[in-house]
Amino acid sequence: MPRAPGYYRHPTIHRDRIVFVCEDDLWSVTTCGGPATRLTASAGSATFPVLSPDGKTIAFTGQDDGPTEAWVMDTDSGTAERRSHFGGMLRTVAWTPDSDNVVVQSHYGQAFRSDLRLWHLPALRGHARALRHGPSKEIAYHPRSSPVVLGINAG
Repeated sequence: MPRAPGYYRHPTIHRDRIVFVCEDDLWSVTTCGGPATRLTASAGSATFPVLSPDGKTIAFTGQDDGPTEAWVMDTDSGTAERRSHFGGMLRTVAWTPDSDNVVVQSHYGQAFRSDLRLWHLPALRGHARALRHGPSKEIAYHPRSSPVVLGINAG
């Protein structure tokens, strides 16, 4: 069976579900294949999806009503909610192992756009909290412990 041509970006996988970006929207397909389902359809763009460790929520970077911000979407209902109000460059990076916080990188509060820091954004309610790792871009967690990999601004 021929595959549909397209420009598919930023895949994220949880069990049998793949979420990816195409045409500035989020799409979902099972690992078995079949037709993809469009998850977002707004005037803005959606990028950098990250499925939560429990598979119940998708965090993504969206530019829907102004600057790029972090959004979370319930995988069952499809309801998306904006979780950040930084007003500048931002990108979703990861989830904490408990699926309670989205980790984003942003230059929010810094003098220079290149000075990126990591922030925790509660998935449901609450305020953003800066992580105390200094200038950094990426983070990866072990499922049951502290961060195991930290990507630092190297140039």
